Amino acid sequence: MTSITSLYTVFQDAVITGQSDKVQGALKPHPRLSPAQQMDIYQYGYQLRLSEAITSDYPALGAYLGNDKMNSLAARYVRAHPSHSFNLDQYSLGFAAWFAEQGEDSFAIELAQLEQAIAAVFMMPESLPVDACLLSTLSPDEFGQVVLVPRDASKLLSFSYPVEPWLKAQRSGKLQGLPALQPSYLYLYRHHNEVKRVELGRAEFIVLSTLAEGVPVGEALDRLSGKNPEILEEVAAHLQHWFGQWLSGGYFK
Repeated sequence: MTSITSLYTVFQDAVITGQSDKVQGALKPHPRLSPAQQMDIYQYGYQLRLSEAITSDYPALGAYLGNDKMNSLAARYVRAHPSHSFNLDQYSLGFAAWFAEQGEDSFAIELAQLEQAIAAVFMMPESLPVDACLLSTLSPDEFGQVVLVPRDASKLLSFSYPVEPWLKAQRSGKLQGLPALQPSYLYLYRHHNEVKRVELGRAEFIVLSTLAEGVPVGEALDRLSGKNPEILEEVAAHLQHWFGQWLSGGYFK
């Protein structure tokens, strides 16, 4: 390792850990700032950038909690989990799990989980959707043997609160308070470089979740008889419409 490479490594460690003693002697003298003060500037800027990475990926949570509290939480997370990568794309993804451990209200936790999922899906590689026109030529028996799984960049989510309607209202400038408990279901997927958020009913969510297990369409539907007989009537009434919507929307790969 060259001396300059070694120095950069020591400098990086000093900025990340806040322990700057080993690198202060290598700093160019400044007429108004001591070496320790110069390092304080680098360390503060680094922590501020990491905090901004958190708050920029969780704007709805910040709106719900208030900016002061959100900034304080982000700073605490940065101190507890400094980044060890040159790329900040993935850095904020661990915040939702850490936030859930802080004992906040359950709606705030679910809101953080939704925003984390949006950021995660956006970073995932986008897979091509299945060609719906090809599937339209299959007989019912042939279609029953087809395996349809969600796109690579996707997540099926269930919540105890209506977090997606709340997020949608917040993004349109209609800030709301704590909503009432109400189960909600969501499919997130990346399509044409955009994260789409589709609200689902419980039965539709269960069917998609079963298909996501990688079994053929016919077998997935058969499983519902044993596991979820209460939804069979709704599935029978809406399945054709759902499949048309799923295939035209590019849900599957």
